[in-house]
Amino acid sequence: DYIKKYEIDTTKDYGKKERKYKETDHPFIAQNQDKCVQCGLCVRTCQEVVGAAALGLVNRGFDTVIAPEFEHGLKDTDCISCGQCIDVCPTGAWLEKRTNIKEIPLNLEKTTSVCSYCSVTCNVVYEHKDNVVYKAANLPGIKNAICGKGKFGIEHINDKNRILEPKMKINGKHEAVSFDVSLFEISKRLRSIQNLYGENQIAFVVSPKLTNEELANVKAVAKELGTELTGSFLIEKESGIEAVLGKNKSTAAFSELESADLIISAGQVYEQHPSLGIMLKKIAQKTKIMSACLLPTRMNDWSQRSQLDNYEIFFAGMLKALIEKGAIKEEVLNRFSNINELRKALADIEITKSMESAAEAYKNAKKPIIVADENTVQNEALKVLANITVLTGNDNKPHRGLIVTKPKCNSQGAWDIGFRTSREEITEALENGSIKGLVVIGEDILGCNPELKEAVKKLKLFVVFDILESNTTAEAEFVVPMCSIAESKGTMVSADNTVKEVKEAFEPLTGKSNLQMLEYIGELLNTKAETTEVSEEIKETEKALYIPALNSKEKVYRIYDTVEKEYIRKLKENCVKVQ
Repeated sequence: DYIKKYEIDTTKDYGKKERKYKETDHPFIAQNQDKCVQCGLCVRTCQEVVGAAALGLVNRGFDTVIAPEFEHGLKDTDCISCGQCIDVCPTGAWLEKRTNIKEIPLNLEKTTSVCSYCSVTCNVVYEHKDNVVYKAANLPGIKNAICGKGKFGIEHINDKNRILEPKMKINGKHEAVSFDVSLFEISKRLRSIQNLYGENQIAFVVSPKLTNEELANVKAVAKELGTELTGSFLIEKESGIEAVLGKNKSTAAFSELESADLIISAGQVYEQHPSLGIMLKKIAQKTKIMSACLLPTRMNDWSQRSQLDNYEIFFAGMLKALIEKGAIKEEVLNRFSNINELRKALADIEITKSMESAAEAYKNAKKPIIVADENTVQNEALKVLANITVLTGNDNKPHRGLIVTKPKCNSQGAWDIGFRTSREEITEALENGSIKGLVVIGEDILGCNPELKEAVKKLKLFVVFDILESNTTAEAEFVVPMCSIAESKGTMVSADNTVKEVKEAFEPLTGKSNLQMLEYIGELLNTKAETTEVSEEIKETEKALYIPALNSKEKVYRIYDTVEKEYIRKLKENCVKVQ
C-alpha cells in the first residue's frame, strides 16, 4: 500500500549492496568491512591515542571504507600492531587473527595478571578456558592500553611446538625423560662439579622475566653451590645509575608523569615500550615533552625534538649549560669530592642550541622528570642523567626525578635479588674455560652469540630451561620445560619500583610450575629460599658523580628472550614494521 501511495519505483536502485570483506595481510589483525558501521572510533583511537595514524576514511559515499590510505595493507603503514582498533570496535569489524585456535563462542574465564615483556609491566587480563588462553585484553579504560606484545604475544602459551616434557641428551640425541629423573640428575651433576672443582665453577644465566620467588630460589641454589656468577646476558659490564644514585632504581613512578610540567625522553622510549609511549602522548596534550633520540621515533610527531649525535655528549652538554645558568648551586657542587674532575671533563664541550634549550626548559620546570630507555641509551649517558638528577636535587622529591625503563618485566626485581653478573663476565668465563657448568633459564644466548657454541661444548654440564626450542636448547645436555606467565604466580617489580602481582590463570601445561621445579632442585641440594631474599633491601652506596669519558659507542639492543624472538619473527615474516 505504501509503495502505491507514495509512487515508489521498485525497479530503481536506492543503494548499493556488495560484500567488502577481504583477507588482511597482518599476522594478528583481521578486518571484516561488512560489519563496519563507520563510527570512526578505530580511526580516532589510532590517531589521537596511539599516534600511529594508520587508519582513515577512504573514498566517498557508498564506497567509503575504513582502511589505510589508498587502501594499502596494514603492513605498509606505521601500524604498531597494538590492537587498540580491535578493543574499541563496537561491531566486531576488527578481529584478532589467531593461527592456533579456532574462533568459537565461549564463556571465558578472566584472570588479571601482568605482561611478560618490557619493564612497564602492564596489567593484563588473560581470557581463558580449559587451559587455553584465547585473548589478552586491557584493564577497563584506554589509559591502561597494552601494546602488541602484551596483546598478541601469547601464542607461545598454546603453541603446538612448545616444550612440554624434559629431555636429556643420550648418544647425541635428546630423549624424553621424567621430571624426577631430569631434576635429580641435574642436581647431582651440579653438586659433583662443586665437589670436584670448587667455588665459582657454575654460572646461572637467568631471564629477568621470572618472578621474584623463582629468582630467589635460583639464587639460593647458586649460593649453596658456592657460585656468585648469577646474571643475565641483558646486563652490561659498564655500571649504571647505581654508581651515582647509590642504587640501581628509578627515583620517580610512572603515575607521577601526569603531574610533571616537563618530561625529557631519552632514547626510543615509545618504540621499546609502546604502552608508556601511548601514556606520554596523552600527557603531551597538557605537558611539554622533549625528545632526545638518535634514531627515528614516533615521539618526534608530538614533542620538541632535540638534535644530537651522541647521548653522553648531549646530556653532558646539557649538564654544563645547567651549571653555567646557575641552575645548580656552587655549594651543591662542592659537596662532591670529584667535582673538579667533572668540570674538567665538561670544559671542552661546545653547547649546542638543543643542549641550551633542554637545559633552559629543565631549569625553569618545577617538576621535571627524565624518562630514559636502557635498551637504546648507553649506561654512560644514563649516569650523566643521574648526575643531572642528583645535582639539581630532583632525586628525592615527589613528582620529579629519573625513570629508567629496563629490558624485561622483572629486570628491577632480578637486580634487587642479586642477579648482576654481566654478559661480558660470563662470556669471558666461557671462553677461558674457567667455569665447568652453565645453567641458562629463558635466554637464547647461542642464538645471539653463535661464537660461544664451541665454548659451550667443552662444559661438563649445560642445562637449559625454556618454553620453545632454540639454538641454545639444541646444544644443551638437559632441556627442561618452562611455564608461561599465565601458569605462574608470585610478584614482579616494574621499572618504577611498583610491585605487581602475578596470578596463575590455570595449572601448568607441563605438570610442574617454574617455582615447583626450582624448589625441588633446592630440596635435593638441601637448600631453601628465604622470604627475606625476595624483599631484601639493597644497601645504598656512597654517591659519587660520574666523570664522562665522552667516548661511548651507540648501543645495540639484542633480544635474548626466546618467546619475544618468536613474536618478532612472525611480524617480520609478514613484512610488518617492528623495532
